[in-house]
This record gives sequence, structure tokens and C-alpha cells, in this order.
Amino acid sequence: MPGAPDMSSVDLSLAELQGWMQHALIEPHRVDPAGIAQIVAPSPRLLPHEQLRIYQSSYTLRLVRCLAEQFPALRHALGDDTFEDMARAYLQDCPSDSYTLYELGRRFPAWLAQTRPDRDAGEKEDWIDFMLELVHFEREVFALFDAHATPGIQPATMATPDAQLRLHPDLKLFEFDYHVAWYYHQVRQQQNPLFPPRQRSRAALIRRGFQPVTLQVSERNFVFLRAMQGGETVEQALGEVALRFGQTAEQVREMWEGASSPRAAWIAAGFFALNN
Repeated sequence: MPGAPDMSSVDLSLAELQGWMQHALIEPHRVDPAGIAQIVAPSPRLLPHEQLRIYQSSYTLRLVRCLAEQFPALRHALGDDTFEDMARAYLQDCPSDSYTLYELGRRFPAWLAQTRPDRDAGEKEDWIDFMLELVHFEREVFALFDAHATPGIQPATMATPDAQLRLHPDLKLFEFDYHVAWYYHQVRQQQNPLFPPRQRSRAALIRRGFQPVTLQVSERNFVFLRAMQGGETVEQALGEVALRFGQTAEQVREMWEGASSPRAAWIAAGFFALNN
């Protein structure tokens, strides 16, 4: 972000005045107080810096509310006051750098990881680990909602042979130390979930139409999907499962093709595309 315009002269062009106002709103802590009176005229009730502060506060409040909309589960987990304090600190360190508020929370997960309160402690706190997983997942869900779909993708059907199946390129896989996806969806459903205990969980995220869809997956299914995401065929991925869990090829093939297999559900959810 460029620095504040030179205030040695009040004879500013429109572009320079706009640049000064942008700087004053985005980085209020870096505005020279002495220069405010040269730009903002006093009113009968308010001094120049008091008038500017109204706009600065309104702008920051709008951005905080925007972050709350992008990270509702994190806000629920932290509580309104703590979330707002973190959001304001984030906006001060990482002011908006895009024309669209869609990008406002792009750096939030990395910023939280860098500024976590226990970063210098020998033993990390569970609730902070959970918050970092949660904010990462929420950002991925939010980004997927408005992302451009990968062009030229032909979805698989139940009639598609295994040899022609490949994972949809937009599918995302997650492995967490907490039940992050469950907690997120509880909040979205207006529930009041408690802090989950540390327990490994896995989830897959895909967009069906314009709506992100999350499915919890078992460790076995996660191994299979991760193998396919790495470019393996169905047959090769089944071999990975057999090796990992000490089963025969026939056993994993039966689970893949059986009545309770995930194949049909995953095809219906859009996990697979044709391998052309």
C-alpha cells in the first residue's frame, strides 16, 4: 500500500486527495495528525480529526463484520468480543489490499498462525490448534463457494467404468486433529456446539452446483481418495488401502463394489469425473 501523500501543500489534485483518504481509512494509525486539519475542515461541533475518526471507525466496523460473515464458526468459537479484537488486530497488520472484500480474509489463517498467543511456548494449547484448523477450513469453504469451476469437466455416472474414473480437480481433502467440519456445520445450522475434544477427523469438500458440500470420510476412504488425488487409478488406490490395512485385494474390492460401498454416494456427490 503506498504511503500517505505529501501534505506540505494543501493544493492537492483529486487523485491525491483520494489517495490520502484511502490511506487514512485503511491505515489510520499511520496518518499524520498534523495533516488532518489541512484537509478536513472543522465543523461547529467536531474538530477535523474527530470527523475523520467517524469514517475510520465505520470503515473498520464494516470490515470486521465482513470477516465475521466469512468466518462464522470461528466467531462462535472465540466469542464476539475476542473475535472482534483479533479481527481489528489483523486488519491493522494486514489492511485490505484488493478492490473486493471477497479477498479480505485471504491472509487471516496465516496471520493467526503467526500471531498465536502460545507461539513461544514449549507446549501448544489445544484450543488454539483447533482455531487454526477451523479458520483454515472456513477459508477453503468460502473460497470454493465463489471460485470459478474448472472448465471442461465431464461428471462420472454410475455406468462409468472404474478405469475411467478420476477425482474431480476441485475436490479438496482435509485431515484434522479435531472434528472441524462437524463443528462448522453445527454453527451453520444455528446450533451451539461445544469445543470438540482432540480426535482425528477427515473430510472431503466439493461444490455441487453453487453450494459447497462436505462429507465426513473414514480413514480407509481417506487413504483411497488421497491416492486417487495423487494420480492413481481406482485399482491402484484399492491396492494402497489393502497394503495400509493388511487386507487382500479381494477384500477391498468387495468393500468398493458392495451394497454399502461409497462408490455410489461419491459419484452422486460429484467426487468423480471422466478420465478422458
